[in-house]
Formats: sequence, structure tokens, C-alpha cells
Amino acid sequence: MGLLDRARNLDDETYSEGTDDPSRLAGTIISSFRYTPDNIDYPGEVFRAFQSLIGFKKGSLMLPDNHGNEYYPWISVGFDRTSTRRLRIPFDFPAFKAGNSTLLDDIAPDSLAQMLSNREYGSIRRIMIIRLGPEESPSALLLVADCPWTEEISSETSSAIQQLSDHFGNSIEQSRMMMDSAGMEEITDLSEWFDSWGMNKATLVTLDITNAIDVLIEAIPGLELYRGRRDVVNLLRHIIGRMGRLHDLKDSRVLILFPPERLPDHALYIHQLSRSFASAFYHLPSPPDFPAEFRIWPDEKDVIEENLAGFF
Repeated sequence: MGLLDRARNLDDETYSEGTDDPSRLAGTIISSFRYTPDNIDYPGEVFRAFQSLIGFKKGSLMLPDNHGNEYYPWISVGFDRTSTRRLRIPFDFPAFKAGNSTLLDDIAPDSLAQMLSNREYGSIRRIMIIRLGPEESPSALLLVADCPWTEEISSETSSAIQQLSDHFGNSIEQSRMMMDSAGMEEITDLSEWFDSWGMNKATLVTLDITNAIDVLIEAIPGLELYRGRRDVVNLLRHIIGRMGRLHDLKDSRVLILFPPERLPDHALYIHQLSRSFASAFYHLPSPPDFPAEFRIWPDEKDVIEENLAGFF
């Protein structure tokens, strides 16, 4: 049974610490892991790996936002929507200063009270945080609430958790480098974006990304919708590279401006875009469809501005 299958079947299992030898289980998880840091879905499978080891039903893998100096949920299970929207762990979280180990297993729920819904806060009895990668600057945090263990975590289990943290921590940072570097959009105002292109001829593509987001959510159960959408946009930005210029409309669409000579065959380009998108993942159920509309700038400037009237 694969990691994803095992994780999905946790609800049907009665898990208790000691069900398997923790170190042996950690070794099995590592040896059967097939994803690489080149895969965009790598962090999701790391999350499943820890879920297979620990058996939690309420947890979140949180990635760093260096601009906000905080960690945000990328994938979650068990938490309600209010909590995942609020949940942020600052880089200077007090518990990080109090403990110097990978596993912080005595986090007071009160320290997260403002980040959780009243329902979640009232029901959570125990929280632990696992730091993945370097302890002084983790590449990710795994926050687990009410894990199956009711007693102190054994040294064998702590050692197994450390095994997974050491093995996967640095690779998570590597897997996110492309996405984080692609996420910097210099121009956010649509008028300014068009003005920066000038009146040079271009092919304007209005690309619908709804299907790509749906495919991603299907492939990574528990992926936060907002984060999934942002990853789709950033991956497209990376694929397009210097060939064109992308603007995110912040709804179900992005705009791309290409010099016309770079887009001689519209249908072929959309097909290649879909294939390139799918190749960045270890597992997608199918390459996504990208419905697209093509216009010529500035020849169809009036039509373009009319269609995008609410964005100028």
C-alpha cells in the first residue's frame, strides 16, 4: 500500500503508538518514497509520509512566507475553514525559543487561540509542532493537534520523527524554490501592465485556470485552495518565462502577452502548455485543459478594454 493510500485509510484504523516499530516504519516510508524535489506536489506527499508515521487526523503542513515572516498552511486535514484561514505561525513564535529540538510536543493551545475558530480551540487538548529541516530556520512546520498518543512520546518515536525531518526537510525547501522565485509580480495594476508593453503588437491570451486548480486539488487532497491557486499561477509564470508576460486577474483567469511571432499556432501552444504543466508533478490524474481566448493588441484594444472594464 502506498503512502497516499495508507494516509487515506487512517480513518479506518485504530492507531496507537507502538503499532509498528517506529524506526522500521520510518525506514519503510523513506525507502518507498517516489517523489522528488523537482515535483511541485512533493510537500503534499511529505505530509502523507508523516501522517502514515504518526497517525494524526488533524494537522497542517506550513510553509514559510519570508515577506510576512510567518508560516502559512499549504495542506491541512481535520481543521475547519475558519482555522486554516487564520492559522499563521510567526518566525519568532515563543515556543521556538523555549525548545531547541525538532519535536516541540508541549505547545499550549492558548498560544494559538487567536488563530483557531472557537470550535477548534474548545476541542483541541494537545498540540505539537515538528520542525522540518534546520531547527534555526525550518523549511516547513508540521502542526499536529490531538495526535493519537495520550502519553509522553517515546524516544523511539521521537527518533523516527527526526529521521523523516532530516530526510525531507531540506528537500521541501528545494522543491519550493522555483515556485517562490516565480511568485514575484512586479506590476499589479492592469493599466500599468498594458502601458509597460506599449503599443507594440502582441497576442493577448486570456487563460482560464479553473480546470488546472481543480486537477491540483484532486491530486493533493487537503491542499488549501488559495495556495493551490497561487501555485498554479506561479507555475504558469515559470513555464512562460521570458517568452511572454503574465498578469493575474485574481479570479479564474490570467492574461499573457506574447510577441506574435512566438505564438504562430495557438492550439499547439495550449497543448504544450498543458503538457509542461503536468510534467512538473509526480502525479496528476490528467493534464489540465486551459480554455483560452486570443486577441491582437493593440488592434483590438477597444474590445480588450471593454471585456476587462472592471479591472482597469
